[in-house]
Amino acid sequence: MHPIANMATPLLSGWAAAGYGLRRGCSTFVLAQGEELLVGHNLDEPSEVPGLVVINKRGLAKESLSWEDLLTSRKPASAGGSWISRYGSATFNPLGREFADGGMNEAGLCVNEMTLDETRYADDASRPGMFMMLWIQYQLDNFESVEQVLANLSEFSLDGWGWHFLVSDREGNCAVIEFLDGKPLIYSGEELPVPVLCNSPYLQETRELEEFEGFGGTKEVDLSDDSVSRFVHAAHMLKAYERNPSISALEYAFEILAGLDRGRTRWSYVLDPRRLRVHFRTSAGRHVKSFDLAWFDLSCRAPAQVLDVNADLAGDVSDEFLPYTPKANKRFIAEAFESLEGSSDFLGLLESKGSTVERLVDSMADYPESTSCT
Repeated sequence: MHPIANMATPLLSGWAAAGYGLRRGCSTFVLAQGEELLVGHNLDEPSEVPGLVVINKRGLAKESLSWEDLLTSRKPASAGGSWISRYGSATFNPLGREFADGGMNEAGLCVNEMTLDETRYADDASRPGMFMMLWIQYQLDNFESVEQVLANLSEFSLDGWGWHFLVSDREGNCAVIEFLDGKPLIYSGEELPVPVLCNSPYLQETRELEEFEGFGGTKEVDLSDDSVSRFVHAAHMLKAYERNPSISALEYAFEILAGLDRGRTRWSYVLDPRRLRVHFRTSAGRHVKSFDLAWFDLSCRAPAQVLDVNADLAGDVSDEFLPYTPKANKRFIAEAFESLEGSSDFLGLLESKGSTVERLVDSMADYPESTSCT
């Protein structure tokens, strides 16, 4: 789901009214078969999505920042909301460095988002506020297991637009985290029978799945029928692979992602948390590209490294990453917001906060420069 395409919270209802409130077709799943453990993700959007693949460093001091802070160009408020990154990570970032759409850290923790219109985060002024894209980076900076992520859910009060999250680790543990009616809902263990996440509440998706063959019901799963939900489609393909792993797990993961494409998939990536390897392709860069996270120097002595997610490359792209620069980062952020500059609702939202598109771009571009190597 493109991060600026769906604004589900009351603060951002203007964007939804501008036509960005439609459900999108993004998908995330975990494929586990023997020693193989892969996380697949599709980001869907009507048009091409610019962005960066970022190699983030350990040892960086950071402070929490909320969406409200970004809109009003406030500096990060550090009271109770600061940390030093313990782990390096690889992330996919449509809105610049530190604002992740998903990724994996060097301990094998993976965090991915899906749009959920029903999301309502808790409005708790007693906790530091955090923009939910930065919250993904925070998890990857600090934790190595699903258990640790769940134990620290109360540290921050999230804001931004409506997302729910599929979190997994290298041991094969998974959890879905949703925020409904201001409270977190967690599905893990036996409450997470299928490691798939799309764009409806998880409980609703699993209840619909129970109507199909292999999951308690009698309906046949016809993979050629695009009216079959992506959740059912992915669940069926995962179960089929468990019964007959006829091809490599990586090849099959990309097969699942291709099958879930309803004509709008812009990014597809597969994370391998045991080998610490990343594979990805986009609609603008069709060839599969790969790199090993362990290949990079993840200490903060060297700058972060970035790669245009849509680069026309193929194969191992480890040597194609470039040192991060504020100028290039700002350019990618500006490109992400260009599609909304003609929306009167979006401009009205910014005006109500005393802001402009230029100031919002500046705020997001300035945040990485507030981090420091310890």
